[in-house]
Amino acid sequence: MVDALFGSVKALRTKNQTLEVENSELSYLLDEAQAKIAQLVTKNEKATVLARDQEAKIAELVKEKEKASVLAKDQEAKEVQGKLVFSKVGKACCRAMIFLVMCLALLVAMFSKGPETMKPQLL
Repeated sequence: MVDALFGSVKALRTKNQTLEVENSELSYLLDEAQAKIAQLVTKNEKATVLARDQEAKIAELVKEKEKASVLAKDQEAKEVQGKLVFSKVGKACCRAMIFLVMCLALLVAMFSKGPETMKPQLL
């Protein structure tokens, strides 16, 4: 009977040692898992910060695009207005040239009658 007790004590000690080894291994695996979780949390936080930075940059680019669009529309309006002004100036210059040509033609017509007819008018 004593041998049976010694045998069961020895078996319990062996079982206890086995459980302690398993507990140690599980603790090690748990520590590794927690370290990996901490790394993943850190990576996730960094990715979140980067995503926010990207969103801010995208918002800036959208604002710049809107400003550029407004500037382009203003520039286009100025170009159209400039063309209209140039067109009006061109028309005015054309009219002035036509008037000058008509005046010149009238002067030429007046003086082309001959020198005899002009002499009495000058005196």
